[in-house]
Amino acid sequence: LNSTDAGDYTCTATISPIGSGFDVDIEPYVIGTSNNGSYTLTVRDILEPVITITPIGSGNINDMYTLMCSVDIEDDLLNIELNITFLRVIDGGNELLEYEDAGDATISVYFTPLRTSDSGRYRCSVDISQAVINYQDVFYESFTISTTIPTPEIVVTTDPPDLGTLVEGTYIDLVCAVTINDAVNTDVDVIIEWSRNGGSPLMNSSDYSISPISDQYISIIRIEELMTSNNGDTFTCSVSIQPSSLSTNITGSNGDNDITLSVIDFT
Repeated sequence: LNSTDAGDYTCTATISPIGSGFDVDIEPYVIGTSNNGSYTLTVRDILEPVITITPIGSGNINDMYTLMCSVDIEDDLLNIELNITFLRVIDGGNELLEYEDAGDATISVYFTPLRTSDSGRYRCSVDISQAVINYQDVFYESFTISTTIPTPEIVVTTDPPDLGTLVEGTYIDLVCAVTINDAVNTDVDVIIEWSRNGGSPLMNSSDYSISPISDQYISIIRIEELMTSNNGDTFTCSVSIQPSSLSTNITGSNGDNDITLSVIDFT
């Protein structure tokens, strides 16, 4: 059965006298009869499944997150077999994440927790078949996870420690410690810049001593000789965290923190 079989069908039945079975004197007066019935045959394709991918969770880095794919088949009476596959679309192919058969209409992928490496495109593929009519087809729906790198923790201190006042003529190191969330597990570019009293950056960040230590970056700038004119100066450490790759699914973040110096005359 296919779509070309659709249309109106008519069945006509006719009854007429047959000479050998009637008296020759009566036969001319026996009149035959006929009647008919009709039926309209409608042939349609199996309805496409309704595929819905629902995100569950805030979508914030380091939070629990779920992608749930649900499938609604309206042709329940046709005994359709249903297989669902959840894939991650990557360069050069697909990565199988989850698979369900036996007609299960829901499948989920869990992120415990969500990390930047989870950013990208996901596909829920639905394979439906009906053996009696030799029908098989595949449908799919896609969803893209986009993540944002959390604002880093930025702590600005002095070395030696600032005990409330600094003495003119001594040196001091300004230390900016930047901690990146451990759920950021993709390569990032870290740019650290110092500024004084809200002015332009003091120098290019590459001129500073920036040392990556695990998920922390340390930037140090030294003031060789403090002067009373430095009293009240505010030094700001500004940080930019950006994805190293040109990924459109990961967004960087920025943050800053500062410290204000209190310098006294030694005399």
